[in-house]
Amino acid sequence: MSRTFLFERRNHVPSSDLMQIKHGFYQELLAYCEERKGFNQRKELLQQRLSERIEQEPEVRIAYIRLQQGVRKGRIQPGKIPKANRVAPALMAEALSLEQTGSGLLERHQELTIRFKNECQMQEQELYKLFRQQPSVQNALLLTNYEMYCSLNKSYSSKKSGKVWKMMMRSFAKTAPLSSFTSICRGPGTGGESRISFAQWILLHWYELWLLLPEVIRASRYKVEYREQEGTLLTEGSTGPQAAEPGLYIRTKRSYRLKMPAAAKIQPGSIVTLDELALIWNESLEAMTAKAVQLVRCGYLKNTIHRESGPLTLEVFIETVSEFRPGSSRIQSLAQHLEAIRLLSGQIELTHEVAQRERLLEIAQKHVNRCCEWLGWEGRYPANPFNEDSYTDAPAGPSLEVEVEPLRDPLAEWAEVLPVFDNRLKFRLYMEHHLHDTLPVAYASLQPSLSRYAAEYEQHVALNRTCRGSVFENAPAVAHLEELRDQYRMKLAAAASGEDVALERADLASLKAGLQALHIRQPATAGFWLQQSGAGELVLNDCKNSYLAYSMYHLPESHEAIAERIKEVLHCGEEAQLITYSPSCGFNPNMNGFAEGSSLAAELRDAVLIWNAERTSFELQSGEQRVVPLYTGTLAPACLPEEYRNLALLTQSGFLTGTGLDYDELAVDECLHIGRISYGKLILHRRQTILHAKLFAGVTPDFDGYLRLHELLETYHVPLHSFVRLFPVRYNRLHIEYGESGLHKPIFLDAEEPQYCMEWLKHRERCRRQHGELAVVFEEALPDPYDNEYTTEFVYEMHKEPLRRGG
Repeated sequence: MSRTFLFERRNHVPSSDLMQIKHGFYQELLAYCEERKGFNQRKELLQQRLSERIEQEPEVRIAYIRLQQGVRKGRIQPGKIPKANRVAPALMAEALSLEQTGSGLLERHQELTIRFKNECQMQEQELYKLFRQQPSVQNALLLTNYEMYCSLNKSYSSKKSGKVWKMMMRSFAKTAPLSSFTSICRGPGTGGESRISFAQWILLHWYELWLLLPEVIRASRYKVEYREQEGTLLTEGSTGPQAAEPGLYIRTKRSYRLKMPAAAKIQPGSIVTLDELALIWNESLEAMTAKAVQLVRCGYLKNTIHRESGPLTLEVFIETVSEFRPGSSRIQSLAQHLEAIRLLSGQIELTHEVAQRERLLEIAQKHVNRCCEWLGWEGRYPANPFNEDSYTDAPAGPSLEVEVEPLRDPLAEWAEVLPVFDNRLKFRLYMEHHLHDTLPVAYASLQPSLSRYAAEYEQHVALNRTCRGSVFENAPAVAHLEELRDQYRMKLAAAASGEDVALERADLASLKAGLQALHIRQPATAGFWLQQSGAGELVLNDCKNSYLAYSMYHLPESHEAIAERIKEVLHCGEEAQLITYSPSCGFNPNMNGFAEGSSLAAELRDAVLIWNAERTSFELQSGEQRVVPLYTGTLAPACLPEEYRNLALLTQSGFLTGTGLDYDELAVDECLHIGRISYGKLILHRRQTILHAKLFAGVTPDFDGYLRLHELLETYHVPLHSFVRLFPVRYNRLHIEYGESGLHKPIFLDAEEPQYCMEWLKHRERCRRQHGELAVVFEEALPDPYDNEYTTEFVYEMHKEPLRRGG
């Protein structure tokens, strides 16, 4: 039996700390509501009896009418009621008693209004105090958002209470998947530690700016690249990052037309120096240096400075820069600042004391700013230069393997039908159908058409999660896969009406038989993001085809074993070569030992594309060698450079959507209940209640709004503990706003607590002002974060193993 890789992600704030903020105000509210409910029932009965007396005693009609009006207004003045002496004494006594009860309830309401305000203030202070006392949260915020760290720690005011609330809720409880404020347990014997790395997106930008420094331009050799078309020289260069922000660095390319006659004097592929260029261009060395910068940017010149393949790390950048030290005091100073940053990152890694980390980070930021100055960084300098991975010791008690063991079979069975939900598989099946008569074919010759199909896939299939209405549905296998998915969707139909749906083994067997009929033999490998409920169920947050990417990143000491495991998972065979790539255009998780930088580009030039029916995937053939490419980064293919995006779509899968009901297919008028979807004890989709924002009209962030919110929750049977998401409503359907990362993130709402309710109502109102019509999705808190000391999530990277039958 081969080993499975299992991790535990644990949020930083323990439930016992949050329980200290619960003071029982909700119990006072329940008592008040019960009294008010009894009062309203008495009032309704009295009004009914008075109406009967109006009809039964016409001679005293005026007295009962005035008494009824007084009951309705809550103010009875017997002396001003005509014929009051003829009203039945029991009715008058009941009316006066009701008035007294109403006055008491009004006083109680006023007292609770004051208590509510005080409770909110007390909980705000206690939550902020708890935030300041949590070193794990402080450390995480210090490195991920230094400006917010300073804002909340050095100049706090009640106006910032919403930020503290969201920070603490995400550090305490979050789902699908857990937040970045998480420590990872890698299993017994791995121990706890902190791993600090410099932000790769900054390094990438620095590297490009460094290549354009005059000293580097003058000392470099260049490869000339262009193609000629009807007398015009065409080149392809980078247009700069689409977005330069922490964690993301995406480059795009554009074509340039060169009108400089001297450019055509050098054959493509030639290696030249700046002196040779100056001679050919008939320019001074100074003028040629400035011109070379433009030629590099448009792609005519490619700097041949050697850099080891693999991710660009701070160490690699220092080595590259240091080679140019002798020729420039500026570069020498740059290298010194880089080395200081490396030393400081190591010191930050060795200390967990927040104040000391803050001091080290402030010093490091000064060195980062000087590097930006030397390199000509335009715009605001980056404030968060470091990334951290926080690891914790294995918890006491049974191992994670033992806890998941009873559910290994249903997980394996579920993994066998995952190709039904794999839209990239449909892309591959269509391309095999489209290229069938031409294979094998030179990969380089396919790039233009592959790019066209890849763009159409991203715009239609990836967005809409279906091939229908696109060119891809023309392949018979793709059409059959869509039918299989429709078959599955029919099983879920009852969930959209609020019913729980329990899938049976026969349902999965039917899907599996459909895949076998299509000769899809994808191995049952998967990565599952799971949470365990108190009743022993496993709740599925996310799933994807497993290439052990999580293990690659978090177990660097096991790279060799993991590489062998991947070859086994992918059925490469002894004769195939596995080539991993993770081009330097993404964020920190790309920085693992399997990244090969741009070295794969050379492999693609002379390779031919072939189809491996056993793997239902394309491969490359280089001479006599079969090549299986494996993208080991975590960015979606759409974010990769064109040649790598196409390759990833042809050869790999990613996150598998559609196992439950998708948000953007749900229509909501006022209220919609979604049932739970399960397979045995594997929960695929939590129960949900979706309320239109119009129901929240008048629900204000005060005591009356708190009362109204609880009336809504009770009316629509919403649990007091929920994960809450917000979605804009467009054409009566939920709409996903891509790029609005903070909008759809689940926030845990404990509706018992006044401060939590007020902050959530303010958050909802801010989003309503920004996005217009909204729907509020209340998702059952399964598992409930209060049920365990820490909210945890398992990352379970599995490999197909023989299933145990019988019993």
